[in-house]
Amino acid sequence: MAKFIASGLEALIRLIFWGASLTLAAGCASTDAGSPPLPTEAATLAARINGDSLTIADLERELAFSRVIYKITNDKELVLQNLAGVLENIIPTLLLDQQARAAGVTADAAEITTALQDYAANRNTSLAVLEAELQRHGTTLAEFRLYIARMVRIEKYINQALAENPALPDYATWIEQLRDQATIEIFYQPPTESPLRGGSAPTVRLPNLEGEIVNLSSLRGRPVILNFWATWCGPCRREMVLFQEAFVQHQPEGLMILAVNFEEEGAYVRPYVADLGLTFEILSDLKAEVTQRYLVTGLPTTFFIDRQGVIRHVQIGEIEAERLSQLLQEIL
Repeated sequence: MAKFIASGLEALIRLIFWGASLTLAAGCASTDAGSPPLPTEAATLAARINGDSLTIADLERELAFSRVIYKITNDKELVLQNLAGVLENIIPTLLLDQQARAAGVTADAAEITTALQDYAANRNTSLAVLEAELQRHGTTLAEFRLYIARMVRIEKYINQALAENPALPDYATWIEQLRDQATIEIFYQPPTESPLRGGSAPTVRLPNLEGEIVNLSSLRGRPVILNFWATWCGPCRREMVLFQEAFVQHQPEGLMILAVNFEEEGAYVRPYVADLGLTFEILSDLKAEVTQRYLVTGLPTTFFIDRQGVIRHVQIGEIEAERLSQLLQEIL
């Protein structure tokens, strides 16, 4: 078999769903400039792939599935995932499914049921637990069966294609070829602002690297930059240099910077902080509770909070020096 395929539906689901765009799945925040104008006749259209429509509702359902899969697999909530990441991940899957359908590949009810049972068994869970988790995320087992059916079709199609042509390229090359041949129109534009803007900053009460609890509410009367970051996030590292410069420059004006690390142990964070010479507060959000409270779905994300504790701006994605200077003036 070609090197991109492993035995069984379970491995295929992991490969297709998680492998296509792991960076976005991991939550690096991005914006998608230059998208074509949204057709007026379909305001809920996210994309068209070879003429097949993909709606915002479709993306939201896929996001719900990804959260269910992550929760059942890892026993923790999937936080850093958003519709932009789902869209990027789903395109290779849909291209393969189009190929499968065009080749006349189908999945019957018995195959879907067996695959669904195997899916639950491989995670040491039951269909009842899976169904409850699906309902918690606003979807149903019936809808998840459609997801499983798609995976069954794709697995059958790939096995069939391999049998007919053992020299098929690896997965990444094959997907790249399908993309090159496809007509893909992207209409979805990620939000550039947070719904929290203009409201009071939610509670932040987290330990710093010395284990001392830092409470945002105790900083009332001082301007605050609240940044969400991780050591594996390249844009975050570039921002840290700017934040350190701003912190030193504006300390006399009372500026505080709280850098909330996402789910990493201190052993990973301390060398990073030392290497960059950071002197502002580094906070640990191991359970991602504050990250979720602030509706953060990608890193970096930065909140600019004024002296009254009101969020004046939310920067989604990397901030540049000039923009940082402008936003600081709004809260100092």
